[in-house]
Amino acid sequence: MLISVLQGSTEQALALGEETLTRSRRRLGADALTTLNACAILAFANAQDGDAEQGRALGEDTRGRARNLLGPDHPITLGAAAAVSISLARLGATDQARTLAADTVTRARSRLGPDHSFTRFLTQLLAPAPPLAGT
Repeated sequence: MLISVLQGSTEQALALGEETLTRSRRRLGADALTTLNACAILAFANAQDGDAEQGRALGEDTRGRARNLLGPDHPITLGAAAAVSISLARLGATDQARTLAADTVTRARSRLGPDHSFTRFLTQLLAPAPPLAGT
């Protein structure tokens, strides 16, 4: 699904994401790693090109649950935080978005290292957008 979003197939990605999330919640439960990951990816898809408010709401819920279960520096928590940051920027809350984006990248660098592929992905994803402008 993430590949579809990155390649611009947002509608297809959102439909697949909703289906995946529904099945994962039903079969594995709301707090299973697979379900949390599906939530973070769907939040990201909405944040990027879908409904920014829906992306923010799902991202915040996922970020909170992932933080409680996995910790603040887990990649799923960081992915959900990135989705929230992008959503906030799209909704015009640029100061909040910028602060959250900077914290997310800092946490990724600290936990995974600056050269980790996910750290690089987050840095590239958040750097050109309003969240990191001026930091």
